[in-house]
Amino acid sequence: MEHMELLVRFKFEEHAPELNVEMHEFSSNLLFKCALEAPYLMHQILAVSARRLAVLEPHRADYFHQHAIQLQTKAVSIYNGTAAKAQIDQTNCSALLLFCSLLGRHLFADLLARRDADFDIFLTHFLEFLSISRGLKAMSVSAWDLLLQSDIRHLVVWALDISQSTPEGTHCSELQRLVKETTTLNPLSKEACMRAIAFLQVGFDSLLGADERNQKYLMVFMWPAAVPHEFTELLAQKRPEAIAIMGYWALLLDCSKALWHIADSGSYLLRSISQYLGPRWAHWLSWPLSMLDAKEPV
Repeated sequence: MEHMELLVRFKFEEHAPELNVEMHEFSSNLLFKCALEAPYLMHQILAVSARRLAVLEPHRADYFHQHAIQLQTKAVSIYNGTAAKAQIDQTNCSALLLFCSLLGRHLFADLLARRDADFDIFLTHFLEFLSISRGLKAMSVSAWDLLLQSDIRHLVVWALDISQSTPEGTHCSELQRLVKETTTLNPLSKEACMRAIAFLQVGFDSLLGADERNQKYLMVFMWPAAVPHEFTELLAQKRPEAIAIMGYWALLLDCSKALWHIADSGSYLLRSISQYLGPRWAHWLSWPLSMLDAKEPV
């Protein structure tokens, strides 16, 4: 009955709020069709449902957190013992992609729920999350041709089209100028930073523009896995330029704080980054901090 409660209260559009309304029925039907044939996916559905309910019902948070951990552990165990050893083909590629999506979103919520006293600690966990996300992404890429012939192809092509949108706004113009003018980054590092910033601008175009569709949230979730590997290396080296760019992502998070995965994590992360970098780098964060101050009550 505990699992039944989790299943009944699970909504795929709450897991993936970036999906437009017209995609809800199709994606939900596909998810449960795959889950009935893939026990690891069904366990992950229950796990992420419990993780969401831990946020929505604080008085039962410990209860749901415990279930979320147990069910996620079971899901990964079943996956490792079955699907991970099987060859990816037309019969299992949709289930694998949905599992990666659910697991990644679960880990995303866990990461943003952290309230580490030291930004260094958060950055370590963020880099661990990036490593896992890249592994999940690599699994999807390896099955790309199969996915384009599967039931899930509509979701795959839709997300890819949005992620490849051309940046249009000027929200990140000052950040781009600072990267171009800095003398502490080599050309390859600057290019990696520019690519990371371009993805951020696509996110701001949607969230701060006139787009009323749910797809405006896509880059909020996609940015960590979309940034180039060279940019991740700059974060691992604790280069202040890369950390300042991450501060702009924190503002994207704050613009999406109505989502259960995110809540107040954006403002917390941006303040944490600002304190970590100190006054010397304040001009790199002037715009996101001014936006944050304008949104917060006096």
